Amino acid sequence: MTTMSEYPQIVAPLRIVGDVTIEPRQVGSLRYHRAWSECGLENLAVPGCLKSSDPMEPLYISTSGIVIKGLDQFKVLHTRQDEKIKCFIYPLDDNQALQWILEQSVPQNGPSPYARILLATELLGDRITELARENMRLGGKYKGFPNLENLSEVHRNREIARIARIAVGYVGYAQKLRRQAADEIKQALLTGELPIYRAFAFLKDCRSQQECLARFRSERTRPVDVRQAMRDLRKQKEGGEGLSVDPVCSGILRIPAEIRDQVRVGRIRTKGNVLLVSNDLLDQLDRTGDLFDGR
Repeated sequence: MTTMSEYPQIVAPLRIVGDVTIEPRQVGSLRYHRAWSECGLENLAVPGCLKSSDPMEPLYISTSGIVIKGLDQFKVLHTRQDEKIKCFIYPLDDNQALQWILEQSVPQNGPSPYARILLATELLGDRITELARENMRLGGKYKGFPNLENLSEVHRNREIARIARIAVGYVGYAQKLRRQAADEIKQALLTGELPIYRAFAFLKDCRSQQECLARFRSERTRPVDVRQAMRDLRKQKEGGEGLSVDPVCSGILRIPAEIRDQVRVGRIRTKGNVLLVSNDLLDQLDRTGDLFDGR
């Protein structure tokens, strides 16, 4: 019996074999990767890591014409089907093109975590199918590969998490959200507006998903007075003034119970007093009164 630890790493780090060339290609011959379109990313803002460094820079494409970098330029040129544009042509097949996109998609300025999970899921599924076919062609040469199509869910999720560079627990959440979440929720997940764990909590809430999303957005909205309070905080920091702990603690006690129950208090050994407050909690406390003690 094959155990989880015996399964090979299915998607190995990408190695480009061959030369990268540069030549003009007709815009009409270029396209998004199938997974990019199917996951709903084609009509969203292009992540920074996949934009052109310069408007005059050639597009980066695969041999078959999949745009792998410069998607912002391609979005503008998309309607000019007959126009020719210079392209860096990488010797990549379709699966390798998707892998290249994922490997370039750093969490800081890449697609949202939910989008990366969807893309990694597509890549893994295609890679498993490809390996299974290759193994059948070679008569079962690669040990363990005959069972790839029946790969355990645990190992599959771990592999998706590794490719997407995200905690493995979020993979199961994302898969359930893909099946059960409303379209508005999925859109907010794709853009990165809504964290996966918050969206997953909506599925278990007695209110509708739309109501949960509206409440989430209202909690995240910073009114003008909150923006001013944050500016005041920066000024106080520059002037050597501090944020008083007492008003923060008092504010925590006054916020609604359902939010207060999410506050966690820890204890560490250190000289002096330390209070760590998340941005979301600080915003919530800003709405309840004055937190900043300039004395």
